[in-house]
Amino acid sequence: ELTLSLLAVILLLGKYTGYRLSELYRFRDLDKPA
Repeated sequence: ELTLSLLAVILLLGKYTGYRLSELYRFRDLDKPA
């Protein structure tokens, strides 16, 4: 039970941080002069 919920939390956190990182990456690319 505990490990399952913990795994779900880690998965959600990983998805969120991954999304934020990709957003930062995209913004950095946009910031660069074409």
